[in-house]
Amino acid sequence: MQKFKKQFFRYIIAAGSGMAVDLVAYTLLYHFILFHLHLPSFIISFSLGLITNFLVSKFFVFSESELATKTQFKRFFLISIVVFFANFGFMQLLYFQLPKISETIPKIPFYGGFVRLFAGGTIAIVSFLSHKFLSFEA
Repeated sequence: MQKFKKQFFRYIIAAGSGMAVDLVAYTLLYHFILFHLHLPSFIISFSLGLITNFLVSKFFVFSESELATKTQFKRFFLISIVVFFANFGFMQLLYFQLPKISETIPKIPFYGGFVRLFAGGTIAIVSFLSHKFLSFEA
């Protein structure tokens, strides 16, 4: 159980690193390099974040995995795409459906930020388990 906790903590660092790279790259691309072109900025920043997350996960979280790097990356990429859409769907559900249940919810300051954080945190558990047992078989 100790190894599992250590890996999960390290995975949060890896995913956080990937997300930080994604957010910084998106901001720079969108505002200063591609001048408000959302889709190309998003694709490039998501790719940079994904590669960062993979490399940190491979060498810092699941370093004992004996699978070939190519196999790991293919699995990691596919799982990341599924996780991305699951996260997006969960955010949409929380952001647009939850306020219909209670009129007080949208009045919370930074509601969108809380939705993003809650959805990301929930999906992080599924993401970690998927990468642990499928991407790296650790």
